[in-house]
Amino acid sequence: MRSSRRGGRAAAMTVDVGEEEQLARMIAAAIGDYGRIDVLFNNALMTNPAFAARDADFLNLEPEMFYATMRVNVMGGVLASKLAIPHMLSQGGGSIIFTSSGSSLGGDVTA
Repeated sequence: MRSSRRGGRAAAMTVDVGEEEQLARMIAAAIGDYGRIDVLFNNALMTNPAFAARDADFLNLEPEMFYATMRVNVMGGVLASKLAIPHMLSQGGGSIIFTSSGSSLGGDVTA
């Protein structure tokens, strides 16, 4: 955990958000470091360029690529929320934020 000159504290962890066990350790670490969890910001995104290149042709969709992307982009936030909500409820509340891409508004066209 790091502290700033202004009194704020932050901690960083490397977590595979598609793995519930790693998410459970992340939530437990936040509770251990801060005593509570007030905000969960789900902001993970599969950015592997090799996966993106394989996603350019829908007619040649590879299901394993799709599942891997959904595991991180969707299921990771769902699992993190599932694990954080009981703590938030027991402390009287909290906030869960999901970030989405602006490309969801217009789609994507590839050459």
